[in-house]
Amino acid sequence: MKRSSFLITLVLGMLFLPGALKAQSSFSLGDILNNKTLNGIAEAVTGTSSASAIDITGTWKYKGSACALESDNIVKKAGASIATSTLEKKLDTKFASVGIKSGACSFTFSNDSSFVTKVGKKSYSGTYSYNKSNGTLVLTYLQLMNLNAAVKTSGNNVSLLFDANKFVKLVTYLSKTSSKTSIKTLAALLNSYEGAKVGFKLEK
Repeated sequence: MKRSSFLITLVLGMLFLPGALKAQSSFSLGDILNNKTLNGIAEAVTGTSSASAIDITGTWKYKGSACALESDNIVKKAGASIATSTLEKKLDTKFASVGIKSGACSFTFSNDSSFVTKVGKKSYSGTYSYNKSNGTLVLTYLQLMNLNAAVKTSGNNVSLLFDANKFVKLVTYLSKTSSKTSIKTLAALLNSYEGAKVGFKLEK
């Protein structure tokens, strides 16, 4: 079930609750759809934000891991928020073991479509393209294939979310000095979460 269908169902349910008919005199359907609380519910269930597109240029510092579990079953989605939190905690630990941690990792996007990722003392450069209308970011590192990421916003934070299998390749590339065991452990963890999109939570 798509998020829009879920929102419609939720709104209709609200309208037919006891006392809802009385409330219609002071609140329109548009008011309900624009309600921040309702948007917050949608974000918690789907793992995405309804915020408008942002300017990606500038330096974004790594604040932690990010993930979203996709499912067409709304009941599974409701339970996914707990699974997402659990996975992010595990990923934070695994990322730290390969050098990706707060204060030691950042992304800088320039106006000329170039970008630099810093992990510890290492820098990795490349080019990028960003589609504001659909929140799609394409990263091209000099020695790596194109990587498509979904850009999700939440307050002052952005999350770059990749397909799990592609993300393992990215972490492997950014963590050349890490042990193969650490990378294999991370890959095994991600493979246990079917339909996961994972990545970085960043803040300016």
